[in-house]
Amino acid sequence: MIKNLEHIVEGLLKRNPSCRDNDRALIAGIWSKEMGGEKKARGFTALHLLIKLSNNELTNPESVTRCRRKLQEINPTLRGEKYKERKKAEKIVKNEINNWDGNLF
Repeated sequence: MIKNLEHIVEGLLKRNPSCRDNDRALIAGIWSKEMGGEKKARGFTALHLLIKLSNNELTNPESVTRCRRKLQEINPTLRGEKYKERKKAEKIVKNEINNWDGNLF
């Protein structure tokens, strides 16, 4: 099942770059597929979704995000724009922490 999830997540990250920065969109894409695709999923209500989720019929969202993080670590081309922004800000934050004098205000 894990290898299958890796293929599904990787495919979504390649086809839908918006999923690279949005775990909710990624999870929605996977759950939509598991519910029979977009056309069939349109007939489901929120209650159907909750029942399927509580019965473990949908992939655990934590597994999806863990898989996404691992794939993006292995393949940097699957990373989103927010990753680049965080990396740019990382040096500034490190500098602020290193130069912090202990005062909050």
